[in-house]
Amino acid sequence: MKINYTITRKIMTATLMIIFSVFLLTGCGSKTDATEYVSVSFTGYNGNGEADLNVDYDAMIEAIIGEEPDGDSYEKFSEWMNEYLIYDEGINVSCAPKDGLSNGDTITVKVTLSETAAKKVTGGEKEFTVSGLPEIETVDIFKDISLRYEGIVGEYTMVHLDKLSDSEILRDCSFSIEPQANFKNGDVVTVTITNADALAEKHLCVPTEISKTFTVSGLDEYLTDSDLLPEDKIREIIDQYIPTCQKESNFVFSYGTPTYYKTYFCIGRDDVIGADFNQLLVYACYDEYMDNNYRWTVYTPLVFRNLMLTADGTIDLNYEDGQNAVFQTSPEAVEEYMEAQYIVDEIYIEY
Repeated sequence: MKINYTITRKIMTATLMIIFSVFLLTGCGSKTDATEYVSVSFTGYNGNGEADLNVDYDAMIEAIIGEEPDGDSYEKFSEWMNEYLIYDEGINVSCAPKDGLSNGDTITVKVTLSETAAKKVTGGEKEFTVSGLPEIETVDIFKDISLRYEGIVGEYTMVHLDKLSDSEILRDCSFSIEPQANFKNGDVVTVTITNADALAEKHLCVPTEISKTFTVSGLDEYLTDSDLLPEDKIREIIDQYIPTCQKESNFVFSYGTPTYYKTYFCIGRDDVIGADFNQLLVYACYDEYMDNNYRWTVYTPLVFRNLMLTADGTIDLNYEDGQNAVFQTSPEAVEEYMEAQYIVDEIYIEY
């Protein structure tokens, strides 16, 4: 019988290919696809989501080397664990981008392999589509807060934040204030929401703005500008003060008629402990005689301490608040007395 060798070779070749394919699929030559053991979940909210990468390393490695051996054989377990660590360390999974995500974005997971792991594992890339992130709302937090300023400018000032609503989101809102103290009228205070991310996750809303500036107002302050002194009021004080300076003569001393001398406004020096913040000194003077002989001229001040400029721009200056102080007997002594503790500004009062 004549054998057709050509047909026989074709049949044998086809049979071998089938056997080889089965071998690849089921035999020790097949590789584990690492991407099949990877999943991605998403947290946060639309526009600011985060990708959480999950890799089932136990299942993947057991697919490569088999399950953990049963029994009490330490040798078998040790061999299995050594193999486990080879693949645990040799298979690296990462994804990008990981944050700032919106629904519909694409996440790429990348599997890289060590040379040893690559013999039994396939890596590569796998894409996931972002979905399920909730929508976020915007809320004007600052419409429900106000600031209160306390203290005296030039001494100590501080700020308090009041929440004007009992809403849950406002209760959970945390703020920082800068500066918190030692400011003056016209300064700017910045209020910042410090937990915006936590508010977004818990309440699914974000502030329309994170920071807002407020201008300090309504504080009383120590007077520093002598141009604001009420001259008419000072003239009234002079009229009231001069007559009180008249001294009665006796058998030893006699006195001239008191007259107005000068007015000074003083600011306490920073390096002097115990000085007032400011002083207004209205001086009268009169001549003193001893046995009818001129002795000296007495310069006596009426002192107003720590004058305040109120929030409405007025200065509370009343004759009754003046106090008598140490007198001097020369113009030079007058200035030396003040300059020891104060920066001195002479105020011209037409009188």
